[in-house]
Formats: sequence, C-alpha cells, structure tokens
Amino acid sequence: MEHTILQISSNSVFLLPWNVVMRFGQIIYFGMIVRMGTDVYAAHTLAGNFTIFASVIGTGFTVAITTLVGKSLGVDDWEQAKGYSHSSIKLTGMIMTGTLLLVFLVSPKLSMLFTSEPKVVTW
Repeated sequence: MEHTILQISSNSVFLLPWNVVMRFGQIIYFGMIVRMGTDVYAAHTLAGNFTIFASVIGTGFTVAITTLVGKSLGVDDWEQAKGYSHSSIKLTGMIMTGTLLLVFLVSPKLSMLFTSEPKVVTW
C-alpha cells in the first residue's frame, strides 16, 4: 500500500509544472484568438462547445477506468490493472474519435442554431 501511494505521489510532483506551463500556454493561445477578431473568436467558441462532447465522454471513461484500475491495485492484481488501462486507451480513443467525426459532420448545420452569421460558421 505504501509503495502505491509513493508511486502516485512521485508522479504527481512532476505533473504540477506541466499543468502550470499548459495553463500559461492557454492564456497566450486565447489572447492570440481574441486579437484576430470577433468572428474568429465566435467560431472558436462554437467549435469548442461542440468538441466538448468528446471530452465529456473521455472524462466519463477516465472515472470508470480509474475505479477499475484502483480496484485491481487494491487486490494487488497488477496485470488486470494493466489490462484495464490498455483496453481503455483503445476503447476511449475509438469512441472519442467517432464522436468527433460525428460532431465534424453535423456541426455546420447545428451552428446555425446559435448564430445567423455565415462567416462565423465557415471559419
């Protein structure tokens, strides 16, 4: 048990700087988008709202797989935990890709529900 907690803690320490750098990059990225104009910003916001569907699916799988991996580690079954982990990567990737493809195909039509500005939709 202490070994597992030590592994999780040591991995978490390295993720903190990565998260800080990522958030700083997002600030710069959004600043560049805002400077491009309101049409670009509106198109970016619409695209972000549509692609969130795939992210929500990914988050749901993350919670489920984390639970299964945690249960496996709790009974000291490392092989089953690895199996869950590898299977979830493949399954989540396929489902999120399919969802994004569907969003890509229907988003031009659905965008018209949120804006009547064709320039925003064609960006």
